[in-house]
Amino acid sequence: MKTYPTIGEELYTFTHKSGLRVFVLPKKGFNKSFAIFAADFGSVNNVFSCDGVKIRVPDGVAHFLEHKLFEEEEGNVFEKFSALGASANAYTSFDMTGYLFSATRNVYESLEVLIQFVQNPYFTDENVEKEKGIIGQEIDMYRDDPSWNCFFEGLRAMYEKHPIRIDIAGSGESIAKIDKTLLYQCYNAFYAPENMILFVGGDVEAERVRETVEKVAADKPSPTVVTSFPEEPAGVSKRETEAKFPVSTPMLSLGFKETPMEDAVFAEAVYEVLGTILFSKSTSLYQDLYAENLIRDSFSSGYSQGKGYAFFQIDCESPDPEAVRRRIFAHIEKVRQEGIRAADFERVKKSVFGASVRLMGDVEKIAHNFVPLAFRGGDFLTYPDVIRALTLSDVTDVLENGFSEEKSVLSVVRP
Repeated sequence: MKTYPTIGEELYTFTHKSGLRVFVLPKKGFNKSFAIFAADFGSVNNVFSCDGVKIRVPDGVAHFLEHKLFEEEEGNVFEKFSALGASANAYTSFDMTGYLFSATRNVYESLEVLIQFVQNPYFTDENVEKEKGIIGQEIDMYRDDPSWNCFFEGLRAMYEKHPIRIDIAGSGESIAKIDKTLLYQCYNAFYAPENMILFVGGDVEAERVRETVEKVAADKPSPTVVTSFPEEPAGVSKRETEAKFPVSTPMLSLGFKETPMEDAVFAEAVYEVLGTILFSKSTSLYQDLYAENLIRDSFSSGYSQGKGYAFFQIDCESPDPEAVRRRIFAHIEKVRQEGIRAADFERVKKSVFGASVRLMGDVEKIAHNFVPLAFRGGDFLTYPDVIRALTLSDVTDVLENGFSEEKSVLSVVRP
């Protein structure tokens, strides 16, 4: 058990004999409990070796596999969760695939269902072919989404070789190459216990979670799997990209290609504080752009980091995307030249710290942040402490070495 005095939490951890890591966060009196059973397998894991054999898979395999695991020989697993009063779902990101449920009752029974169905794939030629049509429709839906395209076109311009530039769901052409043999191959490689994490939080008892895991978790060997990534140039592929969609106002995504940090929790903390200092709605940049009708309320920013990639993006609608870009560059340079005032840094740090502590009251948000960071060796429950320990020098170093104009990309969707 590990205690976190700042947030008043206790985290229980244990490793099943198979190598599966389990984290339990009891929150006595909470109405809802939440669980994620996740594999360290996302869209970027498209070239890997399994026990020494190199494998290249079509784009979209991780997402396709997520869809198919919910299907069982006797029916659909959603029906089992529904009968227990639980709500189930799943998602695939660049770096991982997570299967989850939330429930106010029958938590341990629902946990059994979660572990069992993820551990027992059922792929046939027929159900794989049927799924291609369903996922094809999903791909078409995203292709018609202007904000999704603005985001991904920015990534494709930012990254020349890294697979983050590839759509998570793949394409109609890539998923056409997927068959049951390939799905089982990927499943056996990445859904091995040592490559997975189970997180359970809410009104649960750690010992009962352990008993449930011992009851239904499979004890099977884990192969040696190593994902290969191409050598990515330091710069961006191109500085600008543009697309046309039926939108009333142009949309823009201004991205900065950053250098991944070894300490994932520190990276998230320092970029959140710096991003708030530079781009929050209380800044002169935002207020001036808004007053001049150059941006709408949708102005937002955020940092992302994963396996071999890191970027900071600013998204908004604007009648003049190029003017917004110029103003952002000028604002960043002005802050560099004038420096960040110590009082402003402490005020923002205090605000971000308070928000991070309040977030710890939401078990779902904890889970969604905890699992991907755990795969990268981080502990999300230390996030408030990491924020509190940040220094002005930490933030200044990132400002001086990041947010480079030469490593920026402007992606625009125009009417």
